[in-house]
Amino acid sequence: MTINAWIIALNPQNPVALELQRTLVEQGIHAEIKPAVDGRQQMPSLQGREQLSQRKALIYRKAPLTSAEVGCYLSHYRLIQQAWDQGLSHICLFEDDVVAESGLGDLLRGIVALDDSAHLVRLMSLKIRKRKIVQDLPGDYTLVRPLRGALGTQGYVVNRTGMKKILDFGATIYLPIDKLYDNFFLYDLNCFSVEPHAVYEIVRPTSVKKAGEKPKLDAPLWLAFHCYKVYRSICRAYYRLKHQTTSVLLHAPGRILPAQKTDTHSGQDPTHQNVIIGLSDRCAPLLQRSSASPAHARHNSCAKDAGVTHGGDGTTHLHR
Repeated sequence: MTINAWIIALNPQNPVALELQRTLVEQGIHAEIKPAVDGRQQMPSLQGREQLSQRKALIYRKAPLTSAEVGCYLSHYRLIQQAWDQGLSHICLFEDDVVAESGLGDLLRGIVALDDSAHLVRLMSLKIRKRKIVQDLPGDYTLVRPLRGALGTQGYVVNRTGMKKILDFGATIYLPIDKLYDNFFLYDLNCFSVEPHAVYEIVRPTSVKKAGEKPKLDAPLWLAFHCYKVYRSICRAYYRLKHQTTSVLLHAPGRILPAQKTDTHSGQDPTHQNVIIGLSDRCAPLLQRSSASPAHARHNSCAKDAGVTHGGDGTTHLHR
């Protein structure tokens, strides 16, 4: 079975994206670099049934979406639409600033083999939420189900059922793309994560401009904001109750793991005991060419020869 992986890039010659593509191809994955929707200078034009609702964005987070956030959203959304139109059973999407762990190909094959209830599986999460262990995956990875949104779209796999749910609910744009997935309980999307992280984000300045100072809401919007918060809480509780007795994966026995603090900028994975700073000689030139800071990575092909010590202040140091 062919597994398709698409890497979203504003610059198709991005050396990190090219290295990720090469790594995936070496591991038996059909990998392509796909152009991103550029929203850095102006609001992107919409297509088909896409609708932008800045009013709903204000109600959700008290701030409108920026053009860069809409561009990022459309980059993911339109590729999911393309995968759906092509009749793909699964699509793996990656952003262009991640480094793959060893064994990623086997992991992706294991994810694709899961039952249909695994609508979306994140390969990296920026927040380690309270979560339930579901089952083992190839390569000493574990599938977990976060009870709340885990943040991040660095790399993930969507099956065909998940594509349909995302395309239907996400046609009205009022959330950043990762928040669309984190609000899974609003449209019955089953979201899982992989631990430890299977890809790591290279730390560098983002081109996605976030919302600035939040405007003061008038009375109707202020009321709508608080009512929507209550509505989301009710939907989340109903989702949990519903899935206690449905879905093979969601009902799988397993212990609950607590939430943990994580560095949301570096992608540090606190679920792995030996987190190191730095990459191997094979990955380091990519960082130099992209003027990026080192990524956090666990012991793998990119870091297996690194020596690590832990300072008394809790920091981690790399020795070559």
